[in-house]
Amino acid sequence: MKLAALLDKESIILPLKAKNRFEAIKKLLEGVDRAYDHIETTELLDVLESREHEMPTILGNGIFFPHARIETLDDFVVVFGISPDGIPDEKAEDESIKFSFLIVCPFEKNSLMLKTRAAFLNLLLNEHNFKELLRAKNSIAVLKIIEKSNIDVRHELLVTDLMKTEIVSIAPETPLVHIVEIMFKEGIDTLPIVDKDQNFLGVVSCYNILRAAIPDYVDYLESISFLESSEPLYALFKNRNEILAEDIMSKTVVQVSAETMAIEAAFLMVRNRVRTVYIVENAKLLGILTRRDLISRILVE
Repeated sequence: MKLAALLDKESIILPLKAKNRFEAIKKLLEGVDRAYDHIETTELLDVLESREHEMPTILGNGIFFPHARIETLDDFVVVFGISPDGIPDEKAEDESIKFSFLIVCPFEKNSLMLKTRAAFLNLLLNEHNFKELLRAKNSIAVLKIIEKSNIDVRHELLVTDLMKTEIVSIAPETPLVHIVEIMFKEGIDTLPIVDKDQNFLGVVSCYNILRAAIPDYVDYLESISFLESSEPLYALFKNRNEILAEDIMSKTVVQVSAETMAIEAAFLMVRNRVRTVYIVENAKLLGILTRRDLISRILVE
């Protein structure tokens, strides 16, 4: 199915003008009233606003994705709004909202919602499409651009539909003291390592850091009571400026291609007992998919 097949001129709002993302939701629901005149939008507004307070749906790159699953709904509702002048919002940080697509569906169509989300991102993350859509004069022109893009709502859910693409990475020569600073600042416990050409080399995690403090030979012992209290940890602290990411990183991680199905990634996580799979193409790191991302996107969002 093509993305264009989910839209018509009534479900496209151009221009979408609003003071913030909450007002944008109300404007998008006006589009629902026009395109789906049999749907009562009062319940939708309550659900969308409540969800937005709990978990903002700003995706970055000027894209806003309000969405919800409604048990009593029979339709798959899609409305697309374009804001050439931008919509300011505190959650959008430095960039205003340019594109908003609203999806509301019953629970049994959650997979279709995820695939449609991926299709919209495929459309909007293309620089040419992004600029062309902002220049469009009316909804008919928007439809023509989307039709010309020939973007599919794929049958299978892929890792690229769920992965995170905004990745904090480090160079192999990053010293341990800076690695720890970045981890605490970003609230993460694993950092990908890339070289100057952005080739993916491996990862360094909190496990790798602790592993560096413990001598290899203790793997064969039942106790380390013979060691002086915390001596290896103090040595690690003392050498925090000399120990580099490349000295302690893991080179063996679970890598998959962009065309890997999400269910296969889940299987690899379970089989290998890992929290994360790395999406790599031509040695470049495209994204990261964690167990939490996979579960939250499918069962929570």
